[in-house]
Amino acid sequence: MPLEEYGWGKLLDRILESRGWKVLRPCTVVADKGFKGEPDEISMFLDEFEGLLQGQNILGAAEEGQVEICKRTPTFPSHAVMFMNSVLERDDIAKLFLANKKRFCKPGTAYSFAAIPGSETSLFKCNFSRAFRNDDWYPTAYSLPHEEHLLMKDIKASGTSYWIAKPNDEFGGTGITVWSHDDPGFHKLIRDARKQPRSIVQRYLHDPMLLGKFKFHMRIHLVITSLSPLRAFVHAHNGQALCATRPFTLSKKTLNASFDRAVHLTNQCFNANPKNKDNFLRKKPLIGKGQQITIPQLEAYLQKNHKGFNKKELWKQIVHIGKRQAEYIANARTVRPHIGKVDSNQLFEVFGMDLMLDKNCKVWMCETNNSPGLSYPATTILGAPNPDYGKELTMCKHVHHDTLTLLGLDAGKKQKKGSLSHWYEIDFSA
Repeated sequence: MPLEEYGWGKLLDRILESRGWKVLRPCTVVADKGFKGEPDEISMFLDEFEGLLQGQNILGAAEEGQVEICKRTPTFPSHAVMFMNSVLERDDIAKLFLANKKRFCKPGTAYSFAAIPGSETSLFKCNFSRAFRNDDWYPTAYSLPHEEHLLMKDIKASGTSYWIAKPNDEFGGTGITVWSHDDPGFHKLIRDARKQPRSIVQRYLHDPMLLGKFKFHMRIHLVITSLSPLRAFVHAHNGQALCATRPFTLSKKTLNASFDRAVHLTNQCFNANPKNKDNFLRKKPLIGKGQQITIPQLEAYLQKNHKGFNKKELWKQIVHIGKRQAEYIANARTVRPHIGKVDSNQLFEVFGMDLMLDKNCKVWMCETNNSPGLSYPATTILGAPNPDYGKELTMCKHVHHDTLTLLGLDAGKKQKKGSLSHWYEIDFSA
């Protein structure tokens, strides 16, 4: 789809076209007239795609007051990769594809779908936290309100401790606060959770590795290319380190009711906001303007400044975490029913793993999501040129080209970009 909200964005369109693909649309998309840039709301005619799969000619059309943004392809191609990046629609289309594949998957055809049905639900924080509670790379987390008694027992046994409260299925840092164990507001939050939707309270990594004075997390991409047999790869080239924009501290002036997002959160949405404009656009030691450096830059910094750093050991830990993620997703209750319905090369998915380092170079998992933001970055932020634009765009291009090369779906044409050497293949035999 052409819209950033519902598709992979124009960047992937351009990359596919540069590799010899023709970009088609599975559904007609309409929006109300009068919008500028991207519309706030759109309507998709999902039944058109279902009709294509079933050999029916169903056509949606704009109503009075609407404008057609894109039109459905008139015929279903014999070879296609289907990209869909919206949570609900993606699962719906993947399920339609699987339900009708016997009709159109015939000799001489080849289809692959860039989504694993059910993976989004498996990555909800409550499900995720239960799955990895016994893994030593995932800070202990409790689901409220059901595990309040376990959380309170842990708090009482821990002495001084710090906790991060997260909504169940939000992303980008939405709704997050860091609390000290003895703050009255924290205990009120726990009590109030009895009347609220599910949420997570997790141990906060209070001794993070810092980039100079700033907290950071690493965005590393995991690609599952087959569910049965399980095959997955970790991207080891030109990932991101995203930094907070105010120096890290555990001062209570930055915690609890006075929570300072720019100190403790590394998500762009909370660092690139009007209240934090000066910090985001200021040139900071090691980081510069903005909040990103590349993983190779981070490795070079750690190699120079931390005697305990070992690049091989870092990636060994990351690949192990990627292995556990892939095993969990493939065996998740919401994913497992689809495994017998799909050929090994018909589904793949790109996941973004958010990882942190503590001061001893141990890798910790924050979260994994299947909407890893691989579209064109904004050219301007807060009324100024985006200082991270070039770094982020380069990363996105590398992930796209390397993923397409890994899948081999366009190997019949000579490609100038993308490399298999940028991947660690995960060994599931051990």
